[in-house]
Amino acid sequence: MTDELDALMVELSTAQTGARPALDKYREFREVFLGTEVGKRVLHDLLSWCHRYRSPLARNLETGDAHLYNTFVKLGEHNIGQKILTTIYVEPRVQPQKQRTKPEGD
Repeated sequence: MTDELDALMVELSTAQTGARPALDKYREFREVFLGTEVGKRVLHDLLSWCHRYRSPLARNLETGDAHLYNTFVKLGEHNIGQKILTTIYVEPRVQPQKQRTKPEGD
């Protein structure tokens, strides 16, 4: 398994060569997660692991008090889920190629 994981990590590191435009990332995430039923099931699994379907507040099982360390961990996971959803559902604005200026005299 270690060799397989090492090979995957090498493959992933070569798959990303530089920054992708935000619009490309938006289209790719939509294609992967919304393009098929399998993609939607995988997205559901990821979001459930990120605590998107319940409160990230962790409680001590014995006392019922908030457990801050575990809550912070869950909030971090929750944030990853939010980033995935934002990438899928918020289309990036296209930056204008040329700035328009007012004609002189206006």
